Amino acid sequence: MDGGWIKPFSEYKDNFSQETLDGIEWILPVIEHASRMYDEGIMGIPFGFEPKNPFIARIDHFEEAGLDPEEDFPPKNYEHLIEVATTLQEDGPGEYGFQIWGTASDWLEVSNPMAIALGGTDGAFLNEAADDTNIDNDTWVQNIKNWSEIYTKHGLSSGGTVNANDETAVALMRQGELSMTQVAPANHPSFMEQARDMMMDGTLQWGPMYNEPSGQRGTFLLATMAITRKPEQTSQEEWAPKERAAVQFVEKLLSKDFQRSLQQNYGYLPVRDDVWDDASDQVEGEDSHHFSESLFTMAEEIDVAWSFHPKQRPAMVSPTPHMQKVLQGDLTPEQACKDAAEEFRNTIL
Repeated sequence: MDGGWIKPFSEYKDNFSQETLDGIEWILPVIEHASRMYDEGIMGIPFGFEPKNPFIARIDHFEEAGLDPEEDFPPKNYEHLIEVATTLQEDGPGEYGFQIWGTASDWLEVSNPMAIALGGTDGAFLNEAADDTNIDNDTWVQNIKNWSEIYTKHGLSSGGTVNANDETAVALMRQGELSMTQVAPANHPSFMEQARDMMMDGTLQWGPMYNEPSGQRGTFLLATMAITRKPEQTSQEEWAPKERAAVQFVEKLLSKDFQRSLQQNYGYLPVRDDVWDDASDQVEGEDSHHFSESLFTMAEEIDVAWSFHPKQRPAMVSPTPHMQKVLQGDLTPEQACKDAAEEFRNTIL
């Protein structure tokens, strides 16, 4: 997007059917905010998205710990999360009440939705002007304190937390070691493959991220596509059929049939809201594990997405070693956020 090769959505949106445009209209303000650093407006358009990140839990552990799944899952806020996870660990059969993740990509699987729930857009990685990081603002300092204390103060996460990644969640929960965590929705197919019986009988269930105090249930990851501009050396006559084919391909990905298949096959939600009911009906075991219900509940209360800034990814990954030092007790949350922001501004921005 930063190299000038992408054609702005406004220049080809009229090629789509009105039905398709109506189906994605609800998310256009979110995409516009994610594209705020580009003068041309929306560049990439999503065919699917993830609300990041829902809870998943062993409901049988709740029952054995004397908790009421109807009242105690999912947690209503951070304080309730600590209370429920502590009870699960102390009175339930699992070893760990709530796992957080510490590796380069996965440290944010819990910390990022917590930051957005805590501070709304102040919990995003980039500020509103998209020219600086938020990682050292008051929201993030408090958030890293809350996040790290799940492990350092409350001891609810495993001893390998610093190097843990969310792909291990399926095995940990299937084996009964872990009672509750948060993972990316894209893990749903793995849960269905590796813990199918538990998903189908409701032993494992999904629940939406809490929205207190900001009113936001986490953030969106947008799975996007775009159409490229015509190369200078290519004639318009040669380029025109290629562009028509590209538009048709994009329209195919936005078609109702393809959109309905996203949840079951990929763990992504369909971006077209006119297929949401149909898509939920096609999710195997939905009445037991509540995957679709949880994600759509989140989708209706999220206005923040990972941005399309070319530095978005390093803004998310570069803080990892600093946050790992917090988990290891070598840095305070304040210092870790300060160091991460300084590194970003000096070497990445």
